[in-house]
Amino acid sequence: MERAEAFHNAQIEANSVMKLGFPARSSKMALDFPNSIRRYEAGRQCISFWGADGSLEVAFQVNLDALRKLDLAAFDGRESSALNAFDHNREAIRNAARAAYRRHPLAFHRLTPDSFR
Repeated sequence: MERAEAFHNAQIEANSVMKLGFPARSSKMALDFPNSIRRYEAGRQCISFWGADGSLEVAFQVNLDALRKLDLAAFDGRESSALNAFDHNREAIRNAARAAYRRHPLAFHRLTPDSFR
């Protein structure tokens, strides 16, 4: 009986992968930021960074308007000031990322000024 139940559970998980494009999130997993890598993307007007929920990588972008809202005095539109604004507000940005991921556990999120209330 256990074998049939395990097979049934594996089928359910496989269906969730097919429907959502990634495995269903385990309630025991939490979004973590194991590295401090961030990248300025001029064409997309954002800073990209990554988190992880277990083995699932979650990509985030925080747009430059959101950085302006967080650190107006330090942000002058240049790449170096955008990265500095990100670094100075890293904890607030990560908290907004966690909140966005909690609401919608997707593999990609773009943070906007509305993400920081």
